Amino acid sequence: MHNLFYLLPLLACPLGMALIGGVIWLFARANAKQATTTNEPPDREQRLALLRSQQDAVAAELRNLTADQRRDTRATTIQ
Repeated sequence: MHNLFYLLPLLACPLGMALIGGVIWLFARANAKQATTTNEPPDREQRLALLRSQQDAVAAELRNLTADQRRDTRATTIQ
């Protein structure tokens, strides 16, 4: 029993490393499953439609700005 206390620190490191390795392996498996079930990226037409809608939204916001706000915006972005 007395010798077991001396061996315990020697066994703790390999057992701890094996436990951490097992946890990392489980996380890697979970991430691999999620990667295979993700949706397909949108095709070119869908991306273009999304970009056009975003561009229209920005253009609408710019039209709503007053002249003073436009002047202030230009002055802060040109510096």
